[in-house]
Amino acid sequence: QARTDIIPYLGQLSQEKVLDVPQEKRLVVFASQPQRDPKLRRQAAEDVFRSVGSHPNIHLLVKLHPRETDLSYYASIAEAVGCTNYSQNREIDLYSLLAVCEVLITCFSTVGAEAVYFGKPLIILDHLGQDVQGYIREKVAFEARDQVSLESVLLSVLSGEREIDGEAYQSFVNRYAHRIDGKASERV
Repeated sequence: QARTDIIPYLGQLSQEKVLDVPQEKRLVVFASQPQRDPKLRRQAAEDVFRSVGSHPNIHLLVKLHPRETDLSYYASIAEAVGCTNYSQNREIDLYSLLAVCEVLITCFSTVGAEAVYFGKPLIILDHLGQDVQGYIREKVAFEARDQVSLESVLLSVLSGEREIDGEAYQSFVNRYAHRIDGKASERV
């Protein structure tokens, strides 16, 4: 995948340059996505906001899916659950965000694969236990089924209590991207 060539060079970025978020804040990205079931979509947003809302040392960035245009949707949910330590964005380059975040949360987005390419912890919020993309089965994601388990998993990842499975990540990269070394274009 030629687009992965930039990954080794993004290490010089800081979250202050990408987002204007102070380094002392733990940056967590929620890759949102449209879902067929509006109740599940709302539940996912509520669970994410509740999971970070009482942790002022965390800054949550909601990376809106390109098909999501209503900024008020997530703002109204955050307000309803009392979460103020967040922002949302459609414009910031996804790879820049992945380079500077500490954790990525999503439900089933393909952005999860790119988090693995960056070696970032991936949390799949999977209310129905479907593992749609197979990230949990491939051992490259931590599973959360609700707000309580999401908060627990997130805090254990941020504290270093849970770590990514380096072998599983490397196996995933080998299968789907061959190598993340900045030379995919040369090989192509």
